[in-house]
Amino acid sequence: MAYFHHPSANLLLPTHWYAELTAQVFNGDNTLFNSSNGNDLSYLGHWKNLWDITPNTTLELGGSYTLGKNEHAKFTQIFGGDLTCKWQNRNRAFVFQTEYLQARVNDGIDTETIGGLYALTQIQMARRWWIQARYDIFGLPKIEPDRQQRFSALLAFVPSEFSALRLQYNLNKEGNQSVHQLAFQLNVTLGAHPAHAY
Repeated sequence: MAYFHHPSANLLLPTHWYAELTAQVFNGDNTLFNSSNGNDLSYLGHWKNLWDITPNTTLELGGSYTLGKNEHAKFTQIFGGDLTCKWQNRNRAFVFQTEYLQARVNDGIDTETIGGLYALTQIQMARRWWIQARYDIFGLPKIEPDRQQRFSALLAFVPSEFSALRLQYNLNKEGNQSVHQLAFQLNVTLGAHPAHAY
């Protein structure tokens, strides 16, 4: 089996806003594409755009495409799009983020298409308090009764950059079945100072 390092190239486009193209090459026998030929490669491209809407507000828009051979010696394609809007003013902040991914898998007989989407909103109410709401759906674009959905709500208390307390509730739905989950999490960072305050 051949081993291939993962080269990556970035190109900053000459635009009036921040625009970047990224290209990467991976082994074709990774778990995502699962090619039976170890010499096959998979390819990824991503286009990122960032605008400063106001001194406190940024908007990011991106798109991605991935191609590689699968276990049927045919091609699997993955299309993606993402949008992020951030606003911050002292101890107040707002984040809206959404992303859609769609995979098209050719098995030599038919092409199966399936996708998923998530959207989340985060609000920093005070210096140490955050709330978040998120929605996930898997099974798009097909309208199927058993597609999976998740609704979640989160409350976070962040006493410092080295620790955080999180309380999260999830409602998972698949068809007519619903599962309720409640989780409490303590995150602690040891060692060197984090690279970024956020």
